[in-house]
Amino acid sequence: MISGDSAANHAGWTLGVIYQNPSLPFRNMSLRAGAVLVQSTSAPVVTTITGFATPVTGALGGRILFSAQEGDANRSGDQALFGPTSANQAALSGPNNFANNF
Repeated sequence: MISGDSAANHAGWTLGVIYQNPSLPFRNMSLRAGAVLVQSTSAPVVTTITGFATPVTGALGGRILFSAQEGDANRSGDQALFGPTSANQAALSGPNNFANNF
């Protein structure tokens, strides 16, 4: 950290836990770990996640763990969008993460 500079600060981590319990129904798990650098001077970045397969028949359901981090106190307007296509996305938000300022 640079003293007095709130534009170059970031630190964080993400923990995803996967466990097995023989008394529960069998599940299929896929994991993709990666990072995408987005800078304030770059155009919007689109990342496509591919290569996941689903069963041919049967009911489908899923969960996703998504981690987006921003640490600059003097920046706002950053957001994370998620959806089935780049034209059909919704802004992600949570109790501590507004949709327009991660």
